[in-house]
Amino acid sequence: SLLPNTFDDNVDIHSITMSFQRKQLLLLCLVAAIAAVVQAADVTISWFIPSTVNPLPESTTVSVGDTITFQWNFAHNVYIHPSGDCNDRDAVFVGDTSPSSYTTMASDVGTLTFACDVAAGAHCNAGQIINVTVVEGDPPTTSPTMMPTECEGFFACLIAAIVNFFQRIFG
Repeated sequence: SLLPNTFDDNVDIHSITMSFQRKQLLLLCLVAAIAAVVQAADVTISWFIPSTVNPLPESTTVSVGDTITFQWNFAHNVYIHPSGDCNDRDAVFVGDTSPSSYTTMASDVGTLTFACDVAAGAHCNAGQIINVTVVEGDPPTTSPTMMPTECEGFFACLIAAIVNFFQRIFG
């Protein structure tokens, strides 16, 4: 126990108080460090040709610094289409193996259009295209298609658990 049952002349209350304050400061620094690490999210989008039974969302919202990971099982690719539609002029290659990822930057604030250009754009024309709104700060809502990826390693899982806890508490 830090505090004795009785105080006498040999007990230094100032040292006990300073020790407690140091522990509080250490805890505050730990929480701040965790918050800085978990600020950016890794969101996964299942990448496929949609159907009426299994549609892709038309859009979703992420924050600057978030990483969007596209995962698929068959022949697909991912391009950013500056045109905002299936026109592939000036398209930016993201990847042609699953998973392929793109980390958003401050210059992306606004709308990014991701599309599959397989079969000369036939996949895009069949609906394999999604608009991603990139915002500064936290996105206003979380889309059901955006799922946190599984954590790897003790610290990643610990941070994910802490983030999940605070999201449940503070919404």
